Amino acid sequence: MSFEDRVELLNHEDPAVRCAGVQALGAEGDPRALQPLIAMLRDPDDIVRDCATLALGKLGDPRALDAVCRALGDASPEVRLSAALVLGKLGDARAIPALVQALSDERRLVRMGAALSLGRLGEDVIRVLVRALRDPDWCVRLNAVEALGMIGDESAVEPLALLLVARNKPAPCRAEVEAETVRALQQIGTPAALDAVADWQRCQGEPDDAVN
Repeated sequence: MSFEDRVELLNHEDPAVRCAGVQALGAEGDPRALQPLIAMLRDPDDIVRDCATLALGKLGDPRALDAVCRALGDASPEVRLSAALVLGKLGDARAIPALVQALSDERRLVRMGAALSLGRLGEDVIRVLVRALRDPDWCVRLNAVEALGMIGDESAVEPLALLLVARNKPAPCRAEVEAETVRALQQIGTPAALDAVADWQRCQGEPDDAVN
């Protein structure tokens, strides 16, 4: 099947056929597929848009960056998750602001995908996430903590430990942020991280293995 035949499949009335055409274009690796695949991110079918996002990841063309960043705002959580993961695969640090924003997505899997991709984009991400620990929105703080735990860099231990013992934490959702901070430190797992958890637990009057 020629390149032109594959592109023609994108106009088929059956979403399954359009998806097959998208997948074929992504697998082929032809740079001419870039614009047709980007156009399919506007397809009315969620599955086709998801296929197009993943196909752009397979194509690996850095010119797809802006389009995939926009897909982080798609109505479908599956498309948003795929976009988050593809941005990590593309490996372009210009995606960092969009991925940081995705840490506030309503769907946990999308937040996890964004955190994983941020972890692939270098040390600068740690500083971005540490700054987010001071965000006035508790959801942003919570997701930043979660992301730092997933990335697992030991440079996050000190700011996480300070967050855990801060005296000016707002009461609403304080317990959720504290529990996630403990989990993040346990995920990092260095002696300093585990000592911070143990110190906090002693202050709470809990045995050292109370939070897992």
